[in-house]
Amino acid sequence: MGLVVNGYPNRVLLRGNTLDRVATQALNYRDDAIARGLGYFAYYNQTIAAGAKSYILFRCPTDRYTVLLGRENTTNKELLYYRAYSSYAGGTIGAAIPIKNLRTDTAYSSNSQVNVITGATPTAGTDVTNFPIFGSVGAGNRVVGGTDSSDTFRLLAPNTSFLIEFENASTSAIMVYTQYTWFELSPQVIL
Repeated sequence: MGLVVNGYPNRVLLRGNTLDRVATQALNYRDDAIARGLGYFAYYNQTIAAGAKSYILFRCPTDRYTVLLGRENTTNKELLYYRAYSSYAGGTIGAAIPIKNLRTDTAYSSNSQVNVITGATPTAGTDVTNFPIFGSVGAGNRVVGGTDSSDTFRLLAPNTSFLIEFENASTSAIMVYTQYTWFELSPQVIL
């Protein structure tokens, strides 16, 4: 069952925000979840050849909702296509991408999985994100557009997977830094 606080099992701590909380009323729901130790992040650095594609697989926990707070992609070239698909075929799951906690002393570990995957084929028409990222070469190599938004998030259902595709549309190899930030919630706290 895990840690029990004030008679409530872990991961139910956010229910109605009626339990003890950090003594700062300026916290929003996201900050409150992270303060309770339920926030996570994973980052990945890769180099993709000109015209090539690369994939990672993000799998949500079987027993929790995943609230995707942010996606960041930074590149050193002119054009990268970032796509996420809800369905795919085949593929060989490779190395795990480490998941870290946004609160360093929490007892709650993530049940999500993020892995490199090769040989996967996205199912056409199942894309949930299709976003071109235009770099500014020679101007600090920062993206002109971004994939992060501070005023929106996605609620991902338990036991779902997403194939993330990176397509290098520039004329030379591209370096890509990717970071995801999320927290995980028990279905009991989703109204």
